[in-house]
Amino acid sequence: MPKLSQDTISELRRSLPLLQRLVELFNDCYNNATIPPDDEIWQLRYAYSRISELTSVTDIQRWVGGNIYRREQAHWWDYLIESLPLSARNRREQTRLILGHAQRLHLYVKGILESEEREETLNHLAKENASLKEQLTELRRRESTYLSVIKEAQTSTTYSPSPNDRKILLDSYRHQRTILTKNLTRYQETKAKLGLNVPVDILNAIDQTQQDLKQIDANIAALEETSKT
Repeated sequence: MPKLSQDTISELRRSLPLLQRLVELFNDCYNNATIPPDDEIWQLRYAYSRISELTSVTDIQRWVGGNIYRREQAHWWDYLIESLPLSARNRREQTRLILGHAQRLHLYVKGILESEEREETLNHLAKENASLKEQLTELRRRESTYLSVIKEAQTSTTYSPSPNDRKILLDSYRHQRTILTKNLTRYQETKAKLGLNVPVDILNAIDQTQQDLKQIDANIAALEETSKT
């Protein structure tokens, strides 16, 4: 299926309440052995046609079924009855077929939207990860500069980092730790949602984030120890 536009995604989201209502209505009709109203049957047919235009004719026929929509007749219900075996021409069987198509169409749209949401989540996490890497790069650059200044000072005279320098670094490390912890939580939640289908990128991001957290914790502990002396 090609990439769907935001307008298409929005329209599919708006169709979910209608499809859910039709499923509930057809399910009630099935349980009561009654024939669904013509208006609701035509709403289902229109929804099928519109969703087919928005997504993929091949996919919708594969996952939902398309044979009962192939004829253009004044009464789609008449064609459905004609398509049934003689032994199955009763109200419950007719309604069961309608209900089945409504359920599959509802699940088809729901599956598309859930897939889009997962992709949006992964893209958001990827952007956050890239931003975090940039911040960590800047932090390491500042740390390297700071440590080189300390080393140079220690070789020439007795030196102790100023309280202001320690505070700047501690604040920076703690801020990075907060960001890393939030990202790790999001990665782990995504991993739990995807189950066995977790992308390698997510697993690698979890490992890298945990390593970065350990390093930052060590840096914070070292600075806090220095501030005591």
